[in-house]
Formats: sequence, C-alpha cells, structure tokens
Amino acid sequence: MNEIEALAREKKFSEAASLCRSSDASLARILSAGLAVSSKDKADVRETLELSGRREMSRLEHNLDLLGTLAAVGPLLGLLGTVTG
Repeated sequence: MNEIEALAREKKFSEAASLCRSSDASLARILSAGLAVSSKDKADVRETLELSGRREMSRLEHNLDLLGTLAAVGPLLGLLGTVTG
C-alpha cells in the first residue's frame, strides 16, 4: 500500500496500476480500477471506485452464508457428541 501511495503521489499512475494488478487483494483491485480512470474527472473516478468496491463486497460476502451455517452447527455437533457419549 505504501508503494502504491508513493507512486500515486509522484503521478506515476501506470506503475501504481501495474503494482495493483500484481496483487490479489481486494483493496488492490479497487485501487487498480480507480487508477485506470485517473485521467477522468473526480466524479467518474469516485463512481468507478464505488462500483468496484460494491463488486468486491459482493465477492467477499459470497460464502458468508456458509460460514454462518458452520458457526451455528459447530456447537450443536459438540452437544450431540456429549449426549451420545
């Protein structure tokens, strides 16, 4: 993140974007989308960042239901083992 910030301050947007593309982190994908439209006006950049952020949020929430189910079933399995034992 520090490298990307330093490159952006030096107005080396293409280098910062390539550094973002080399990472698989959600924040890197969001920043990469913003850097791709950095030559446009502020409103377009903001809209692109928000859209990319929403996309990443839905990607991160994709398996959240499964995780919640596993968290609820875990203690019940422990109780079942105690009762049957």
